[in-house]
Amino acid sequence: MKALLLSFVLALSAQADDVRVYYGSADADSLATVDAREAFSHIAEYRTILREGYGPESPEYWILLERANRSFYAALDRVARRMHIDAIVEARGRARRDAEDLTSNVVAELSR
Repeated sequence: MKALLLSFVLALSAQADDVRVYYGSADADSLATVDAREAFSHIAEYRTILREGYGPESPEYWILLERANRSFYAALDRVARRMHIDAIVEARGRARRDAEDLTSNVVAELSR
């Protein structure tokens, strides 16, 4: 489980050349992007991590990060299914230029 949670942490520090796939596979026909930093800034558990200054050495960090990840991936899944998107990758990475940015859709889904 920590490996899955760390995948988000690593994605936040992704270089511009990296491709971080959050949903589907990067070679899918209908590809969209999401700015994970922006999306996570709208998740209460992630904001608590930042506000309280929890780090990886704290059990609260892992509990809250797991909840934040579940919210993020559930929102991605709902948006992708509703919009018939096969894959969602990090907007800050290397993606096709014609890929639609779904960040606002994911943020809206997180706000429900």
